[in-house]
Amino acid sequence: MHSVSKPFELFPSLIERIINFALQRYIYSMKQTLLQFAQYNLWANKLMLDAILQLTPEQLDMTITSSFDSIRKTIMHTYAAEYVWLQRLQLAEHPVWVGNDLDKSIEEVCAHWQQVSEALLAFVEK
Repeated sequence: MHSVSKPFELFPSLIERIINFALQRYIYSMKQTLLQFAQYNLWANKLMLDAILQLTPEQLDMTITSSFDSIRKTIMHTYAAEYVWLQRLQLAEHPVWVGNDLDKSIEEVCAHWQQVSEALLAFVEK
């Protein structure tokens, strides 16, 4: 009677193929999930940016009770956070935080945020 110490020794090729198949399915599934996220992010940000561009400077800078004390500061933080994540995914050694640059016009911020969202999608599509 042949003694087998590990069940994998009986069918190493089959086990290896099953594991490779499972990994490929997992990687494909993860990529599809990230792709859907990036597509949704771009779509949702576009809707939000269109709405932001309709706000007056008074509305943007009005004091509110929230994590940040104005809509402008909330926008800057959210845009900067997405930009930092993009830089991290691109393996930037020292990501740049742009959230404190309140001198930029809201149009400039929205345009750059749109570019960041598009770059995130392009990164995932690679």
